[in-house]
Amino acid sequence: NRLYMCVTFYEAIGISYILVDLAGKSTELIESSKNLGIAEGRFLRALINYQLVRIWGQVPIRLERVIDASLADLELASIDDIYASIIDDLKFAEDILPPTTSKPGRATAGSAKAFLAEVYLTRNDYPNARDKAKEVMDNEGVYGYDLVADFSSLWSPTAATNLEDVFSIKFAQIINFGNFHTDSWAPREPRVNGQRMGIAAGFSSSSAFESGNASPASTLITGWDNNEGVRKQYTLVSKLTVDGTEYTVIPQVTRNIDLNGDGTATTERGLFTFGKFRDPGSPGEFGSGNNFYLMRYADVLLIFAEAENQVNGPTTAAINALNRVRDRAYGCLLYTSPSP
Repeated sequence: NRLYMCVTFYEAIGISYILVDLAGKSTELIESSKNLGIAEGRFLRALINYQLVRIWGQVPIRLERVIDASLADLELASIDDIYASIIDDLKFAEDILPPTTSKPGRATAGSAKAFLAEVYLTRNDYPNARDKAKEVMDNEGVYGYDLVADFSSLWSPTAATNLEDVFSIKFAQIINFGNFHTDSWAPREPRVNGQRMGIAAGFSSSSAFESGNASPASTLITGWDNNEGVRKQYTLVSKLTVDGTEYTVIPQVTRNIDLNGDGTATTERGLFTFGKFRDPGSPGEFGSGNNFYLMRYADVLLIFAEAENQVNGPTTAAINALNRVRDRAYGCLLYTSPSP
C-alpha cells in the first residue's frame, strides 16, 4: 500500500508539472491566465510534497516536467530543502490564486494561506504559523469561510461544498468515482457478536470491510467526553439498524470467532464504526459522494490557537479561537479567557 501511495503521489506531481509547463509555455493564454494555471499546479505540487515528506522524510524533489529518461532519476533531497520548496510554492500560490472560486474543489488564496500556516506549525515556526492563520481569520469574509452550525452537514454526500471547506478532494455518487473512505469506515454488512446481520441502513453500499475499525481501547474512544453533543453522537456509531431492527454494537478489543464454521478461530478488532461518511444513496462500492477534507476552517482556528499559545501563552485570542470550535462541538464554551 505504501508503494502504491508513493507511485500515486508522483503521478499526481507529474500532472501538476504538465499544468505548470504547458501554462507557462502557452502562446494563446493571457498572462493572468498563465499565472493562474501555474499557481494551481504549484499549489497541488506543494500539497503532495507535504504528504510525501511527512510519510517518508527524505524524498526526491521534482521541480520540472519529466520529458525523457535522463530526468527520471533524482537524488533524495534534504527535509529542509523539501519544506523550503513547499513553502515557496504556497507563497507563489497565495499571491496569484483568487480569494474565492465558483468551482468547488479549485484552490484559492485562502486555501494556500491555510496550508502555509499548517506547514509553518509542522516546522515549529510558531510566529509565522500564527500570523498566517490570523491572516485567514481576519479575512474569513473575503475567503468565504466560517464554521457550519450543523456538524453533520460537513459530511453530506451530495453537497458540493460548504463554508468550512478550505480544500477537499471531491467525489461523486458514481462507481469508481466515489470516496474510498466510506467503504473503509461505514460498512454495509456489520457484524454484531460475530454474526453478519445483513445490510445496515444509511451506510455505504460497499462490503469491502464488514466490521468497525475503531478500537474501544484507544484514547480517542476512552477519552471522548460524553457531553460532546452532536459531534460524538454523529461520529461514533454504537447502534445499527439492520432490516428494520436496531442492534447495539458491543465493542471488544479482541475476540476469537469461528467465522467459517470450520473450527478455526480468527481474531477480530472491536466493532465501533465511524459514521461521518454515511451515504445511503451510494450506488455501490467506491461510489459514495462524501468529500474528503484536507483542510477545514476549524483547522485554521486550531492552528492559530496552538501557535499563539506557543508564542504568547494562553492569550484571550488563542482561547477565543479554540472556543469557537469547542462551542460547536459541546454547545458551550469550556475555557475561560485569562485575566488582562
